[in-house]
Amino acid sequence: MNSDIDTPRASLSLSQARRLALRAQALDGDRSALPGEEGVARTIERLGYVQIDTISVVERAHHHILWTRQPDYAPDALTALAERDRRVFEWWSWRGTAAYLPVGDYAYYAWRMRRRVDDWRSNWLQEHADVADHVLARIREEGPLGSADFAAPEGFEGRGWWDWKPAKRALEALFTSGQVLVASRKGFQRLYDLPERVLPEAVAAPCPTDDEAVRWLVRRILGAEGLSRSVSGWGWKADQEPLCTTLQDMVASGEAVPLDVEGVDGVYHALAGALEQVDDARAADGARVLSPFDPLIIDRQRFGDLFGRDYRLECYLPAAKRRFGYFLLPLLWGEEIIGRMDAKAHRQDGRLEVRRLEIEPDADAGAAAGPLAGAIRSYAAMNGCPEVILPADGDGAVAPAGARDLLAQALDG
Repeated sequence: MNSDIDTPRASLSLSQARRLALRAQALDGDRSALPGEEGVARTIERLGYVQIDTISVVERAHHHILWTRQPDYAPDALTALAERDRRVFEWWSWRGTAAYLPVGDYAYYAWRMRRRVDDWRSNWLQEHADVADHVLARIREEGPLGSADFAAPEGFEGRGWWDWKPAKRALEALFTSGQVLVASRKGFQRLYDLPERVLPEAVAAPCPTDDEAVRWLVRRILGAEGLSRSVSGWGWKADQEPLCTTLQDMVASGEAVPLDVEGVDGVYHALAGALEQVDDARAADGARVLSPFDPLIIDRQRFGDLFGRDYRLECYLPAAKRRFGYFLLPLLWGEEIIGRMDAKAHRQDGRLEVRRLEIEPDADAGAAAGPLAGAIRSYAAMNGCPEVILPADGDGAVAPAGARDLLAQALDG
């Protein structure tokens, strides 16, 4: 950012930067989180959002992310917070991903809902007002409804998400514009209702001004991520200019600080208050299996800058084009990403199949084997699988050579 050229920058070692990120994102080994639903609510508040994903070859991302930070986590707790207690709600995070969000942030997201004019949904609503009006009228009259409650027009043949039936498109567009919210889920299908019936108190709260909303977002992101790249990496594309201006103002006032990170090109930013405590930040205790949608991972450039890994999620590629595997799970040990794993949960058989596992050449496979085996065993249990199955010996699916035997011994120990 141009304003940072003449602004003194703080300098962080790579270790300090990693620990600042781990601390902000509740991966620093602090096990003082409250148990149960209250702990889940506070974790979501701390992270700012938890991404929702449909892939279920292993436990879905939102449950995995929360379990990583709260070992006693149970999926029913998230359902209760969203559908009974209304302490979290669903919408799009600042990364542009479907997410669970703290209800205390609703007013700022409502501000964004009213400004959401940068995608196909707003255009679709204008062109198909009759369909949207019909869908809204039914919800207003009948209560929560999902896409399955609306029949497709005669002769309609959908061929994928780009060819949804009109009512499904209307629901998606109405949701994005804030005219309906997710009231509950039936299976994994969203059921939508009017905002004033889902979150009556939050909807009635005053709307922030443009300046208040933008400043809140910058603070929210820097606080939740510990340190962040420039606003070009954030998902609210229509608001890039005010976000950039606000960040510059916060740097000028001393509330935010530009950072040089050891060995990293470009400028990062952090809240001044977080930097005051950087020397107290710790690494994670033991090893952890992370979701590829974890907040620590999701910004691939930041992930590469801080951890030196270039991991790509390949589940959306044809099998022949995958270089590693279907669902890449990064492996955290202390403050380092030491490897990656591809796994599948065979829940009916109670087996977690490790399809492939690589420990990075610069990691100590011998020292990591014990902590890593414990993390994999715990991850398997979270998936409802008491047994871990490693690839066959000698097929090269575990690297480096000898790592499979080390893991097998540790898993059997």
